[in-house]
Amino acid sequence: MRTYTLWLGIAALLPSVLWADATPAPAITETASATSLAEAFHSAWLRHPAHRGDALRMEALDARRAAAEAWFPEPPSVALAHRNDAFNRDQGEREWEAELALPLWLPGQKERLQESAKSQTSQYTAELAATRWRLAGEIRNAWWDALSAKNEVDLAVRKVEEAGVLLADVTRRVSAGDLAEVDRNQAAAVEQAAKAQLARAQVEWRRAQGEFLALTGLRVPTGGAEVPAPELSGFETHPEWMAARAAVAAAQAQLNEVQKLTRDAPELSLGYQHEREEYGAGYDGSVRVGIRVPFATAGRNAPRITSARAELVEAEATAARVFERITAELETERHALEQARWVESLAQERLRLAQDSKERYAKAFRLGETDLLTRLRTESEFFEAELSLLQARIELGRAISRFNQAMGILP
Repeated sequence: MRTYTLWLGIAALLPSVLWADATPAPAITETASATSLAEAFHSAWLRHPAHRGDALRMEALDARRAAAEAWFPEPPSVALAHRNDAFNRDQGEREWEAELALPLWLPGQKERLQESAKSQTSQYTAELAATRWRLAGEIRNAWWDALSAKNEVDLAVRKVEEAGVLLADVTRRVSAGDLAEVDRNQAAAVEQAAKAQLARAQVEWRRAQGEFLALTGLRVPTGGAEVPAPELSGFETHPEWMAARAAVAAAQAQLNEVQKLTRDAPELSLGYQHEREEYGAGYDGSVRVGIRVPFATAGRNAPRITSARAELVEAEATAARVFERITAELETERHALEQARWVESLAQERLRLAQDSKERYAKAFRLGETDLLTRLRTESEFFEAELSLLQARIELGRAISRFNQAMGILP
């Protein structure tokens, strides 16, 4: 009976997560801590490679739009040539020639290039927003993983403290002859197990700190949660969906461009020739005007058109998959949020009942109306209920973040 009673006392040590001030694992030293998801996300975005290269990529897109609005589709060119007979007859024959070549826009070419450049800019902007959205998902996961790891450490600290109290009490009762020496050994083993669990929790806590620090450059969060975003009738503003649609538009614009522009740009040439036939003769000048018109051939156009069509088909297929995935994720996370709220309400009621039972049996034990076995059982039930509520609140916060992520809402 004494051993059975002891193990019930051990069971009372199991569940309880307290937001204690104890920090058994030294925190990673940084200058600031994250106080909200929005702050963590902003800090992470400033460190993201896409943000670092954003200005240069926009500059490149601006340059492409400017090229589509230029006077010529390609840069003009100048050619200079000189001919003489100094190495054969040497009769004084001289000829100088200068030529200016001006590429010309084909009908509709400029408009198609401008449309393609505009669609590429829109695609880049949408993909950048989708990158920010994906980063927000990483931050949300790291945020709640860190809070969960902190709970685990606090739970382990509580277990070590309770195990120490139990060991001291058992040692006292062994000295008084109420318990056997083997009971003290078992209590000491429980304390060692609790310390081992604390060491494992510290490892996970430090791992969570490192992951959060790598993403945000900030220390782990101190608390806080999101508010569920109001549900929209559709997800037209969802970053991933907008990026998929922008990719389709860009692929369509590219296909329109290659289908319309089946030949290279024609070239207008203006030349001036300055020559004499022999020594002493005067120089004569002449002007030459020419035009070069490239042919449209299957060898040039077929690969470009086929490739553009393939990109359009792939973009449309990707957009369809994105639509299905977002729809499924939104439905899943909506249901998960409802369940998390229900579980949290059940955990609150369970804790209320367990606390009432604990107080009643504690009073009865002091009055000698119940035994230690019942007292230990009610203590264990209270600790389990307290742990369940704290875990339910963590999971509710995580469910809210995942629902907002599925809605395409940034922190």
